[in-house]
Amino acid sequence: MPVFALFFPLQLAIAATAVVHFANNLFKLGLMAQQTDWSVVVKFSLPAAFTATLGAGSLAFFDQLPRVGPSGHHGLSASGTTRKELLGSYAPD
Repeated sequence: MPVFALFFPLQLAIAATAVVHFANNLFKLGLMAQQTDWSVVVKFSLPAAFTATLGAGSLAFFDQLPRVGPSGHHGLSASGTTRKELLGSYAPD
């Protein structure tokens, strides 16, 4: 994700990272589908999907919050948002 954030806006970088992880999970599923205990998959994947959706939706919420703290660190000026501060990224939007 940090490498994507160097070249793309932060929200697009997060979405691109999600696509890469999803493709990797589909690949692993194809390799391991016959040995899979599907009850375990359901127990872990449903809560994971729910919380991932909440996390993605929280980005919009954090964009609405006013900045907290100084405008830069160690005397450096930075134009950031609360979302960027929470994610530790000052990449341009």
